[in-house]
Amino acid sequence: MVSISLEGFLPSILLLVVIIVAVVIVTVILVVLVIDAIVGVVIVVASIGAVVVVMIIGIVIVNGGVSYIIKLSFVIIGKSPMKASIIFSVFGTMFGHKMANSWNLLT
Repeated sequence: MVSISLEGFLPSILLLVVIIVAVVIVTVILVVLVIDAIVGVVIVVASIGAVVVVMIIGIVIVNGGVSYIIKLSFVIIGKSPMKASIIFSVFGTMFGHKMANSWNLLT
């Protein structure tokens, strides 16, 4: 009859348990870091989007209300030459002129 002693296997079993626990801990840390990074990127993108929307709303309100909203919608859906002229007429400033020139370069 062969007798198997636990004493010979005990260091190997403990080493295996330590390795498994270490792998689980590292995996959990990596998952938390990845989720945190994804959520952080989403928050940054959302906050940048909110700032842009608030800036556009502010420009529209300062420059003249509903008629500018209508003109801005034509800028978004209009034809390319029309977009440039409407951008200039909406903003009516050097900023609008630069935006119109930029749009003409893009189209």
